[in-house]
Amino acid sequence: MYFSENYKNNKFEINFINTNKYLIFKIPHFLNKENYEILKNNFPKIDKDRLKKFDIKKNNYKYRILSEDADYEKLLERNFHLREFHNEIFSKNFFSYFFVNLKKQFFLSRKNDLRFLFKLIKPKSLDKTTSLFKTFVKRQIEYSYIFNGGKIVPHTDSRSKLLSLMLYFPEAEEENNFNDIERGSGTLFWNSDIKNLNNEHLTNTFDEKEFKKKSKKLFNIPFEKYHLFGFIRNEYSWHSVEKFDIREDYIRKSININFNI
Repeated sequence: MYFSENYKNNKFEINFINTNKYLIFKIPHFLNKENYEILKNNFPKIDKDRLKKFDIKKNNYKYRILSEDADYEKLLERNFHLREFHNEIFSKNFFSYFFVNLKKQFFLSRKNDLRFLFKLIKPKSLDKTTSLFKTFVKRQIEYSYIFNGGKIVPHTDSRSKLLSLMLYFPEAEEENNFNDIERGSGTLFWNSDIKNLNNEHLTNTFDEKEFKKKSKKLFNIPFEKYHLFGFIRNEYSWHSVEKFDIREDYIRKSININFNI
């Protein structure tokens, strides 16, 4: 189901997009057309009551559902397809595929971060009740919704982040007047000499402008269906989503899969 046979049989092709300072990669056609449509059609609907509790403006018009949220289990109980997707993402085989194939890059990304290297060296466990002699790997699924006019300011992610994976769900079709603005709303990566090991966010317009003066755009992932994009986090892995204006009721939807240690 979905993509399990491909990673079990090591049939995915990991294409490295960037290897300077931090790793960005792409797995083409991670989802086939059928499974992409299943996920797109079953993307969780926004709970209006829950939305009211979000400070949308403070979060730059972003709303999200996380796998650790209180109501997440109920969501899986109601939706067979999301439960199947969850089970594959949280399977041992899924994590092992990426850890085995990117193991060297994981170590290189934190060669100067001794605390993180120690966690990498220890045996990994997917069980929360693991002993002190193993490193617990926290897995997370995020259903992300960014409303029209929203953005994500440049940041590097939590120091504990090992890997981020992204699946995009555009509204426009590539073969039918694909919207250039939507296509450009994928994750933007930056080339910067500013170190940000502890992920101190840029919290105001002045800081963001200063960062952009000192940094260069590296690669803007196209907001395309089917493909899986990912990056390995380190102190230089600056990324953002630039403010976009498509139409008043537009919502940018993506699934973000995170591994933390």
